Amino acid sequence: MVRLYMTHIPWKLRKAAKNWDFDLNWYDLRFGIALFLLGFGLLSSASEASVFSGSARFSSIQLVNGLQVSIFEDQRMPIVTVQLVYYIGSSHEDEDSRGLAHLFEHLMFSATKNYPERAVFKLVELHGGSTNATTSFDETRYFASIPPGPHVGVLKIYADRMVNLIVTERDLERDKKIVLEELRVNAQNDPINRLGFEALRRGFENHPYAISPLGTEEDVSNATVASCIEFYQRYYGPRNAHLSITGSVGTEETLELIESLFGSIEKLVEPPRAVPSLAEWDFPQELTLRDEIPPVEASALLFELPTAAADDHDAINLMISLISGIDGFEDDLIRKRRRALYAQTFDLPTKAGRVLAFGSISLPYRRKATAFSYLNQTLDTLARYEWLDEQSLLAAKRRYLQSEYQGRYRSSSMANRIEFAHGWQNDVWKAFDREDRIAAITIDDIKRAYEQYVVNADPIRIYVEPASVPWYVSAFGWLYPFADRIGLTRFVL
Repeated sequence: MVRLYMTHIPWKLRKAAKNWDFDLNWYDLRFGIALFLLGFGLLSSASEASVFSGSARFSSIQLVNGLQVSIFEDQRMPIVTVQLVYYIGSSHEDEDSRGLAHLFEHLMFSATKNYPERAVFKLVELHGGSTNATTSFDETRYFASIPPGPHVGVLKIYADRMVNLIVTERDLERDKKIVLEELRVNAQNDPINRLGFEALRRGFENHPYAISPLGTEEDVSNATVASCIEFYQRYYGPRNAHLSITGSVGTEETLELIESLFGSIEKLVEPPRAVPSLAEWDFPQELTLRDEIPPVEASALLFELPTAAADDHDAINLMISLISGIDGFEDDLIRKRRRALYAQTFDLPTKAGRVLAFGSISLPYRRKATAFSYLNQTLDTLARYEWLDEQSLLAAKRRYLQSEYQGRYRSSSMANRIEFAHGWQNDVWKAFDREDRIAAITIDDIKRAYEQYVVNADPIRIYVEPASVPWYVSAFGWLYPFADRIGLTRFVL
């Protein structure tokens, strides 16, 4: 059975329905009623075309077993993208299983009851497509882009491994080696990443985000077939997943196919536990880190931002774009005031909140207090809003929308856009009104966001110092700003 959730409803009609005073009870309508309406042309593609243009259509449904399904049909796209997201990430692991979500990113390509191992890789390669998977704090994604027709095979494999995955000792040992190698290369052998993971551990402490999605070497090494199967049976089921299909597919045929493949899966799984909001978490005011890094010092101010579901999410995106551009943070700290060798803004989004960091790198000759003083002075300068006027805002909107417009013609981009709206913004229809939301943002909206989340907020301070510094850098590093002003550094650096 399939339950209809505003399926085939044009976006403008759906938006108007939000304001009606009576309950439409769309959720309880059956799939057969949707087909009945379609058969009589009451929900025609012509009205949908006014929203999506051309022959594009969008449907969002929920199967009775809880699987969320989104279908974006656009016959202009030569490729179909199938994306299955399990809302299980590293933040849902237990204390002794750090890394199981990442491990399962690899184990899910093992054999199933009906398919050999790496079946989806072989299918996609045969038809000239691409496939991969990623693990984050909040979710694990499996995606494949392939010509229409063979995409049916991808759906069949995805459905089978949701319930019939086979985990063997051989598979586990193979994937352990892969995951441990990624952990060593990305976390242990890279000093910058190593510092980042240490900052996570100490900054988040007992928060589920304290351990990176790579996991820990100890927990990955100790994983057993039994613990992996328990994790799989506990979480990997239809109620914790969102399936999206985008590209040149037929909506009705795809709905019927998904119902036949996934509708009979009755696997009961636990919902992922709630992750504490970053806005309510008690972070330390300052962290000092030390490692074997090049002889430089780094300082950063971290500010908490709301989740992607917040009303001012798009205004924040434009704000970050503007302060990262001309006349922004980097320009002021390096070119105008010559207080750093390198400066950049960093944005870390998660489902529980978002972190905006202003970081700088300098030679290690100044006091820690001075480094943070320069950062604060630059942020105060930005509060004069010399980087913000109607022309710069319009340019930022155009840059933002450029990727939006380009993404309309790529099935993988549309799949990601739909998933972000559904999984991160709690409203799948936000995937289709971004242009309107961006166009409505004003200068006052940008100023309000900067003042609320930067000017009037208390940041976390992170200071990084090298374990050892050559004597000549310590002794003469303070001369660098003067040498830079008269142009001597170009002959030295």
